[in-house]
Amino acid sequence: MEKYRSYSYPVARKREGEELPSFLSFLVDAGNTTTTYRGERVKIYHHKGSAPTLYADLRITLPAGSNVALRNVIGRVHGGDLEGNLAIDTGSGDVQIASQSGQLLVDTGSGDVVIGSTRGETKIDTGSGDVVVRRFVGNGSIDTGSGNVTVQKVSVGKLTIDTGSGDVTLRDGEAGRVIAKTGSGGVKVLSVELEDLTAETGSGDVTVQSSLARTKRLTAETGSGDVDIKAGPNASFDIVSDQGSGDLSVRYADAVLRKQGRKVVGAKRGDGRTAIHIETGSGDATIRPQG
Repeated sequence: MEKYRSYSYPVARKREGEELPSFLSFLVDAGNTTTTYRGERVKIYHHKGSAPTLYADLRITLPAGSNVALRNVIGRVHGGDLEGNLAIDTGSGDVQIASQSGQLLVDTGSGDVVIGSTRGETKIDTGSGDVVVRRFVGNGSIDTGSGNVTVQKVSVGKLTIDTGSGDVTLRDGEAGRVIAKTGSGGVKVLSVELEDLTAETGSGDVTVQSSLARTKRLTAETGSGDVDIKAGPNASFDIVSDQGSGDLSVRYADAVLRKQGRKVVGAKRGDGRTAIHIETGSGDATIRPQG
């Protein structure tokens, strides 16, 4: 191995019509990345004819409750039902974990992240890729430069979700504080009972489906898109709306509307215990009973 300073790794190509981001140009035939191997600086190519192919499938088995930190320059990471603190760092590759109980840190430069269930403090970061968590218990954050984020069956104290471009979907469960932001894409919070929600998108719709029985504050902002809030029949709220272009529609017959001229800019129902702030640059806003 000492005579080689470059190697080829058979990285799976993207689907037809998809392009890799510029910072991952080393994954095309003419590209490469540099890393340290056995104390030497080496280059890794994607299918370079003159470089030998070098990779290994590594399987790690440890007792339950073990703490693990794994660093992988290029390649996929798969895990089963795990307990203990787990940190995964891969330069490029998908990460898939069946379940994790304990602290979970996932960082990949490019790749999808799929977690069956996580229980504990969870932080997921991918430069480009989708993130799916099918059950989320605890606190945490999810950040992707470009990709969709889907989180289901939540029981969280605080959860922050941020994607530069992609849809954010939070579905089923309960939460304390949720912050969901996307530069371009929709934000959906469906069948989640929460105390505090901030949903922001530069371009896209915001959809919230919740009884609002526990909600103290709800903020929905979109530069270009509609806001649709489907609340419970007994929802009590006080809405303040700031819309550059678009109308506010309040479909509770007993709500008291506030107007500036002919434009509806707010509404109050009951004791107004849920403070709702809606801001749209261009788009309509609606609050209505579920069903």
